[in-house]
Amino acid sequence: MLTSTIYVNEDGVLNDDKYDYDEIGYPYVYQLEQTIYCYELSRECARKPNLDPLKIKYEQRTDDDRPILKESEVDN
Repeated sequence: MLTSTIYVNEDGVLNDDKYDYDEIGYPYVYQLEQTIYCYELSRECARKPNLDPLKIKYEQRTDDDRPILKESEVDN
């Protein structure tokens, strides 16, 4: 988990509903997350996570005559 706090109030007046999220905040957080993500992709992990216990086991249809709905049929 990563957190960051940044000050995005260029005019210095607080509670005036004029904050620079689009100009300062969002670009900064986007660049930060891209940097961390690229680092994590290239990093060698000592232990690989085992997420098998979190896998959802869905019921399988057996002896069922109902037709299977395809994506192309849903869009029509």
